[in-house]
Amino acid sequence: MVTKPRESDKFIMKNDEPLIEGVKLLYDFFKHVTTLSVGSIVVLATFLGKTTSPSLHWRAFAAIAVVGFAVTIVGNLIAACLYAMKAETGDFSYIEGTYATLAGIPFFVGVVAFLLAMICLGIFTIRNLW
Repeated sequence: MVTKPRESDKFIMKNDEPLIEGVKLLYDFFKHVTTLSVGSIVVLATFLGKTTSPSLHWRAFAAIAVVGFAVTIVGNLIAACLYAMKAETGDFSYIEGTYATLAGIPFFVGVVAFLLAMICLGIFTIRNLW
């Protein structure tokens, strides 16, 4: 038996649309940053694989970049899974308490690690190409 939606259901759905869109955008952000991190690791591995010269300078920056990208990938996967579980339940109320901490820490660590890794990759590349 199909029932017609109540007016109160329409009101709830209209109020949740911005929140749902926000969760979708955040989830897309996690996907894009994870893709960029994996691609950067592949580019760095290719660069290091093709250049077997011991004259590479500042190898520590390459190591920091790889670790930073790996931390970014793990942090984004954890945060994306937490947001996906929230979306799966259909509860798009504001995230509070322990759940906010569990989702916020991997997000923050991922963003900081990504920025640090990009800076280290840039420094390493500039130093070895010029």
